[in-house]
Amino acid sequence: MPDRSRSCSYIIQGLSIQVGLTFLTAAIGKYLNMVNMKDFFISSGYSVSFLYFIMTIESVFGLLLLFNLKFYPKILSLFLLFSVMAGAIVTHTRNGDPLSDSAAAIVLGLKIILVSVIYLLNKKYLLKKAVTL
Repeated sequence: MPDRSRSCSYIIQGLSIQVGLTFLTAAIGKYLNMVNMKDFFISSGYSVSFLYFIMTIESVFGLLLLFNLKFYPKILSLFLLFSVMAGAIVTHTRNGDPLSDSAAAIVLGLKIILVSVIYLLNKKYLLKKAVTL
């Protein structure tokens, strides 16, 4: 019988890499398109400083997920990045944008929820396994 925790670890690692890479490329895309991004943030009622803050969150925590570093709680990255996606969805909804403008944020938010659930269930399983030994 395959080791459940090892299988979950590979799934978590693969999804973390995918989500991290997606956020990192999104931050790079924002940087390469700063004029339009500044206009969008200002027209949405946000400051340019907030744009830089969002780009920093996406870059730092995307990199942490991408490289799967063990020295920090992964759930913190997932929570912060999910918050960014929720904010993007709220912003597009508030602006009256079509649902298609939020599609990427919705899909990425669902991936974050998926990896979070697998991560937490795996932690619970490992804890239960350790207690029963």
